[in-house]
Amino acid sequence: MSQDSNKKSAKRKARAFVYGKFATALSEYKDVIKPKKLEAKLKKASKLFAGDIAKAKIKEDVSVRKKRKKITKSKPAARPAESKKEVIS
Repeated sequence: MSQDSNKKSAKRKARAFVYGKFATALSEYKDVIKPKKLEAKLKKASKLFAGDIAKAKIKEDVSVRKKRKKITKSKPAARPAESKKEVIS
């Protein structure tokens, strides 16, 4: 359940970020477009972009964790060369 809530919070953060960026970028259109219509379009666009951003962020985090696991796994220690000679003799 915590992973599900992390996904939702990531989407919320991304949505708020995208919404703010769109709102400032499109602020000059406030006079041309009705406020309710602009608000609805901003919400819809930010929702679509935020979903994609959150998915990409989660996918990136998972790939980073996998790389860390591969790095931390160690190979078994090899026997010193001297002991191999003794075994052969």
